[in-house]
Amino acid sequence: MLLFTKKAPLHVEMVPKTAWGQNLRKSCIEAKSLRSCNWDRLRKLAYERAGYRCEVCSGRGPKWPVEAHEVWDYRMPTPADQRTIQRLDRLTALCPACHSVKHLGFTRIQGREAEALQHLKSVNGWTEEQVASHVTLVHELWTQRSKFKWTLDLGGLLDYGVTEADATALAAIINKSEPDTEFEYEGWK
Repeated sequence: MLLFTKKAPLHVEMVPKTAWGQNLRKSCIEAKSLRSCNWDRLRKLAYERAGYRCEVCSGRGPKWPVEAHEVWDYRMPTPADQRTIQRLDRLTALCPACHSVKHLGFTRIQGREAEALQHLKSVNGWTEEQVASHVTLVHELWTQRSKFKWTLDLGGLLDYGVTEADATALAAIINKSEPDTEFEYEGWK
């Protein structure tokens, strides 16, 4: 089975089902009182830092050059510490094609899975078998992570000029919300 490797620049990153709908963009937009959490400012800063090019393939989209993507780190429970933490590592600028790969489950629902898998294959120089192996591995990881309720840590926003108080308040708002699980990934239930 193909493991994640630094040599392959593009990977699928499926958000656990128990964290669906609890996203940073939506929450920043709704939390207008948290001035430093302005989503437009945050995403544009990510675009600027990347030179308005995709940080994976250096490409640009046909309608807009790049989109902001949240890179999350998931800490699974251990015997010594049962907490499950979904920590924001950083924001990254991705072309729409690479962004569709990152959210392959959602892309599948939109009927664009074949196009995204072809992009994954092309960017990484993989065979069909390597792509299939990667997707299987990611789905297994998604299934495991979806067994847990995640507590958000938005400390990664401090690198984008968000105050610690605003990051903590925003995480509290998101942590209180319920996941949006009203749809299933067909074939991945």
